Amino acid sequence: MHTFSAVVTSLRPRQWIKNLGTFTPLFFSGNLFNPAGFYWTAVATVAFCAVASSGYLFNDVIDVRYDRTHPFKKFRAIASGAIPVPSAMALALALALTGLTAAYWVNWQVFVAALAFLIIRYTNTLVLRYVAIIDILTIAIGYVIRVYAGVAASGYYISIWLSLTVMSVSLLLAIGKHRADLTFAMKKRGKAGSFISEKVKYSEQMINTYTAMFATSTIITYSYYSFLTELAGLGFFVGRDTWYASSVFDRKWMMATIPFVIYGVMRYLQLIYEEGEGTLEKIITTDIPLMITFGGWSLVSFLVIYGIGG
Repeated sequence: MHTFSAVVTSLRPRQWIKNLGTFTPLFFSGNLFNPAGFYWTAVATVAFCAVASSGYLFNDVIDVRYDRTHPFKKFRAIASGAIPVPSAMALALALALTGLTAAYWVNWQVFVAALAFLIIRYTNTLVLRYVAIIDILTIAIGYVIRVYAGVAASGYYISIWLSLTVMSVSLLLAIGKHRADLTFAMKKRGKAGSFISEKVKYSEQMINTYTAMFATSTIITYSYYSFLTELAGLGFFVGRDTWYASSVFDRKWMMATIPFVIYGVMRYLQLIYEEGEGTLEKIITTDIPLMITFGGWSLVSFLVIYGIGG
């Protein structure tokens, strides 16, 4: 494996899509086109890409012996020897410092968020992933930190129901990865039972219960958000002098996006239960039904928030 391509692969660039969560406050507040807000949110996103990649490298270094015995992970750059361990650690440190510097350039709140994210990632690799339930919460916290880093970078806040939606989705994605791994393991051995992920043992019933709980909470919290959200102002479809301008504030326009969320959750559950695929960055870029659903949700949300006014 070529050194450059080995380094790029080890940085997990496909997983950087998760860091777009920093744009959540900017998008939902109706200020996506605010130049200053967009710029500082973009810088924060780059900072999180750097610290996240630092965490991936550190994880691969710690797991190098295990990865060399794994049928798939043995081809990773560090496990295969394409990148020496000392070089990987040096790159991880450089990325951590670069990310933290960029975060501090935005403001001290984003720096604290990036530092907390980095500490959690490193601690998760060393300790937390071996503790049942905590390993799930640790993954979910990473998603939440990204969103609130966006709040700190842009200066725009999200409602409590949108915040609860973020938490619910984060927990669903975290447990969904475990459920997908269990499905994959069951397909290989042809039977159900317990599942060991990163040395943490979960029963099938426990994982199914958690999955159903967080899937339900995701739909409920998002539905409450869409019903209770208020228009931030008139959008480009609705002029202030038009005769129907005052009536738009009586409509619950964001509820039009609920069907997309319901289908998206159902499709995600289908993938993790039947296909054994639960990696967010993979399914959102390869699964056609989910890609169409996400695109439809994005378009309708954009038209409501920026066309009608929120």
